[in-house]
Amino acid sequence: MYLCVCRAVRESEVDYAIDQGCRTFKDISDQTGCSKECGQCAQAVKGYIEQRFESSVGGVTLRLVG
Repeated sequence: MYLCVCRAVRESEVDYAIDQGCRTFKDISDQTGCSKECGQCAQAVKGYIEQRFESSVGGVTLRLVG
């Protein structure tokens, strides 16, 4: 599924960025280009990142920086 339509960034690309060590929204935005055009996707991308981190640490809530 696309998270950022302007830059055609899919969930799998955000997953890859996280797997490569990106830990903040800014890191992921810089790596993938998401939210660099209109910014409409920022909340969806942040929500996806939070969900991804929660599932990767067994439900422990982490604060997303950036």
